[in-house]
Amino acid sequence: MLSGGGVGIDNLTAGAGGGLIFSGPTTFETAALAIRDVALAAIQREWTSARDLPTRANNLRGLGAGPRENGDWFLTKTGASATILLDAQADALKGGTGEDWFFANRAGTGIRDTITGLTAGIDIADEL
Repeated sequence: MLSGGGVGIDNLTAGAGGGLIFSGPTTFETAALAIRDVALAAIQREWTSARDLPTRANNLRGLGAGPRENGDWFLTKTGASATILLDAQADALKGGTGEDWFFANRAGTGIRDTITGLTAGIDIADEL
């Protein structure tokens, strides 16, 4: 499951089977509809691939060395090419029963997000 909070206060749950959850908006949302659909479909293909979680995460970060389903679409949180952004709202994210990857502001400056149901050693939480 791929779920983005966008701008505003959000309550997002990963559900069963693993989730890729963004507490804030992505730059894909501001892209032309056709580009957004292509980018998010490619990211979803990699996220749901049979590869293990560390490999999928590295591929989606643009750090993987092997084949990847996401092409040249990456999830980055810093720099001029950042695709995952803060929304300055307190978002509540909840893990599910599968492997989850969260992007949230839990320790940074400004308004913080919360994550419940985060399983150490299974889930990933990236700080925005």
